[in-house]
Amino acid sequence: MLRCSSLLLACCAALVLRLVLASFALSEDQGMVRYYLGLADMLSSGYGFHRTHIDEWEGYTRAMRDRSRELAAEGRQLDASTRLPLPGPLIPEFYRNPVYPAFLHGVYRAFGEPVERNARIVQAVLTAVYPLLVWILVRLLFERSGPALLAAWLTALHPALAFLDGTLLADGFAGLFLLSAMVALAAGVRSRKLRWFLLAGLLLGTSAHMRSTMMYSWILLGAALFVALPRWSLPVKATVLVVLGLHLALFPWALRNHRLTGTWMWGTTRGGATLWESAGQFPNPWGMKLLDSAAREHAQAAGFESEMTPEADAWFVEEVLRAVREDPMFFVVAAFKRLPWILAPPYQVGYRNPNRTMGMNSYFVNEKGMSPWQVLLQHPDYVFAAFWDRMLVMLIGAAGMLGLLWMAISRWRSHPAAVALLLAVPIFMVGFHAVTHVTPRYVASLIPYQMIGIGFAVSDLRSRLRLGGGWSRDGGERARHGEERP
Repeated sequence: MLRCSSLLLACCAALVLRLVLASFALSEDQGMVRYYLGLADMLSSGYGFHRTHIDEWEGYTRAMRDRSRELAAEGRQLDASTRLPLPGPLIPEFYRNPVYPAFLHGVYRAFGEPVERNARIVQAVLTAVYPLLVWILVRLLFERSGPALLAAWLTALHPALAFLDGTLLADGFAGLFLLSAMVALAAGVRSRKLRWFLLAGLLLGTSAHMRSTMMYSWILLGAALFVALPRWSLPVKATVLVVLGLHLALFPWALRNHRLTGTWMWGTTRGGATLWESAGQFPNPWGMKLLDSAAREHAQAAGFESEMTPEADAWFVEEVLRAVREDPMFFVVAAFKRLPWILAPPYQVGYRNPNRTMGMNSYFVNEKGMSPWQVLLQHPDYVFAAFWDRMLVMLIGAAGMLGLLWMAISRWRSHPAAVALLLAVPIFMVGFHAVTHVTPRYVASLIPYQMIGIGFAVSDLRSRLRLGGGWSRDGGERARHGEERP
């Protein structure tokens, strides 16, 4: 009963923290927020999942927001009869999947304006279940209440995760559905019932609607199932059901894209531009920059409407492959240079640091041609003054990764299935984003797993201290596995 009360309190704390930090949410990602809101307004206006020409898009989305607020003052909403006329022909949207814009559209229909505030509140309420999911996952995998409850509280109070969940971005939901898929997988491994694996695939596909990279996580999860399940037939069936569920969730999106282009596109059409920008994270001889506007200008100079069209996507991929053939070691070295920023990402927490007058990417990388490591070595005073808040969050992430490593080493012999499943997502996230640029919110799905690692490390340390560091046959085993005394 005490643990249930503590868990409920953790969820309440998560909700309160999200609501507080939501007031700071629109900051560096405001352009992407406007993009999502624009797509939602297009749905509300009856234009379907389309946008205008990219050069007209920003102005038109601002005008739609103003129109929606004017209508709200009259007690009306955007619809087919009150919408703004289009500045040009409609262009099908391929960059973002429709699920998150549909969520914003639904909030707008249900609660009206201001949709920015209302959607943040709804998203904060829905993502406040993170601590509960973390607790269930640890309980299913390790049958341990102590580390589970501690990890739940750490997840509830993690400022970066709470800040992200209070923004109008899909990344918070992506991590939530991914964690839900992991809970379903753990339930399937524990019960040996195949329906759980199909549910896990559906949840994984829903997560991929929010962040397309998630669709590839089934590869590592499938490998983990071969460790977690006996024989060959059962993990094969489980993996097939996960893949089936994932593609069932994404099928309506892929079918729509196939009807429009003749190609089965299951994810985003900006992957090529993202890879191009990834090379621009470090000084390079190809003129590639870690800047969305640079990718757009480069695509438009080549005759494309924007960097987000299917044709531009394929063109960017070819450009990156050409660069890889010219200097493969550049990309190998770049992948290793990214690892610290993946293992300990500099997440935002909503603090507007007054000392931060020059951005790491916008100024040093893109204008001065310096890598983040060069900036740190040549301008340490400015880096510590301008980014100390990010560095504190990085320390939490580093501690979480070390905790995960400790959990894996100390429990591999006793819980190989649990360790394999729990490490599948972190290994996938680290491996995938080593080859692409690291925007911290892209890897925010790692946070619950990092908190689980800290939960086990702290629980094990506490058990050792309570047992006096002894290694008797009884107490030593408890200390080594972090078991608590009855």
